Amino acid sequence: MNALTRSFVVAAMGFCLALPASAATYQVSVDTSSLSGSSGYLDFGFAGLADSPAATSFVHALSGGFALGAPLLDGAALVDPHGWRLGNDGAFNAVFQSWQFGSSLQFTVDFGGAWQTATNGSGNTFSLKLWDGGASSSQLTTDSAGDVLRFQLAPGGGVGVETFARDIAGAPSPVTVSAVPEPESCAMLLVGLVAILGTARRRRAIR
Repeated sequence: MNALTRSFVVAAMGFCLALPASAATYQVSVDTSSLSGSSGYLDFGFAGLADSPAATSFVHALSGGFALGAPLLDGAALVDPHGWRLGNDGAFNAVFQSWQFGSSLQFTVDFGGAWQTATNGSGNTFSLKLWDGGASSSQLTTDSAGDVLRFQLAPGGGVGVETFARDIAGAPSPVTVSAVPEPESCAMLLVGLVAILGTARRRRAIR
């Protein structure tokens, strides 16, 4: 294994080990170029029913604009040094943040809690709305509830993702969602990579 390959493997291992060990993690990007330079609101909501298993969501690594003042928090929502944490303890749990939009809103969201291993109960829903400056009109979506994005968390660890057309003409959703591999999956990939590199090295030695 040469120095460059070794450096790549070490860097990949560090990245994988830095991922949350017991959470479903997703990276979200929202094309807000049509809103760039304007002010409005980000509205993160997280809710379940009375029989929904305990669940948490952690929004962090937020970029693509900047906050205008402190957020308004409802229910089981609180400010974390690195972002916002929302539980499903209350009937309505939300973070409402005045925001100066840039060209692309990006964030990471981690979902954890008993819902991942629960065998029954109702699901939990995480949603994102974008509001105009008067907080009266939802932006970049045709969803009747105003969501640009919804995660549906099903007992047992199932995660469904919903996005919506950005306008009545049917323009594609501005939202892109990517799942972040769990550390265990990264470790398996690294083992495979090392095995492939070892095989290539032995073949070069035979030649």
